[in-house]
Amino acid sequence: MMWGDIILQHPEQLANLPKDIIMLSWGYHAGASFDSAIVPFKESGFEFWVCPGVSCWSQILPNHVVAMVNIRNYLRDGARLGASGVLNTTWDDDGENLFEYNWHNLAWGAECSWRPLQSDPEVFERSFGPCFYGCEGAGEATEAMSPAFGMAAFEGLNDGAFWVDPFAGSIASPERVEAGDTRLLTCTQDAIRALEAGKPIRNQLGHAAYRFAVQRVQAMALGRSERLQAGRAYLLAANGKPAEAARPLAEVRRALTASRARLTALREDYRQRWLAENEPYWLDNMLRKWDGLIGRYDA
Repeated sequence: MMWGDIILQHPEQLANLPKDIIMLSWGYHAGASFDSAIVPFKESGFEFWVCPGVSCWSQILPNHVVAMVNIRNYLRDGARLGASGVLNTTWDDDGENLFEYNWHNLAWGAECSWRPLQSDPEVFERSFGPCFYGCEGAGEATEAMSPAFGMAAFEGLNDGAFWVDPFAGSIASPERVEAGDTRLLTCTQDAIRALEAGKPIRNQLGHAAYRFAVQRVQAMALGRSERLQAGRAYLLAANGKPAEAARPLAEVRRALTASRARLTALREDYRQRWLAENEPYWLDNMLRKWDGLIGRYDA
């Protein structure tokens, strides 16, 4: 097997490769067509597989908005052009991804593999929770998170957004930040409510892992809200209004204490989930990120 992207940059070299190579045609964007990544292999006489992806890499939770389109269209085009197989890919690019929260997009890949020309995303969303977890709510939770991937302020829910120091820098437009935080919190609240609609009777690790990922997103939005709240309270104090500042400062302290406790619980949750599916190697590097973020609340 051979990943096909580099050879497509030099198509004149296809004739020099052994014909027993299985070409792996891949691409991870939400494209309307993937013919350009497939046709050169078909025309050159190679057996080929199509390789979409679950869009989990460097993500707090997998971007199903991209993955649903990518997987469906790639498999549709592969089936039409004669692909002999599918490799639906996950990658752990920055080392902190968990596998268990990928099942929604992996199951969609299976659905599209079995029925590449008839797969229906609406039917899939209704069926995913009952079929995979034995309870309602999982598909609805995924849909509830859809708007979050388009929020530029949160970098499409990229891992890096979670580790940004919530107390660093300045906020030029607090009203816009506050509105974004509110929208993101609404997404997470709706998703958690959907996940709580039923108790999974199978594949519980995946169900819990997705909830953990949603809670990470929620913690990120709360951290930014607390930064605004703290800033306003300290401005009152700095402007010589200690009496007016006393109550908001006390509220800030309670909020930051609660956030520190929330992050500490998520850190332990992450540690246990990591060990449930990985060897301990590299875990310490991940926990140092958590400790650094928690330390900012202490400071």
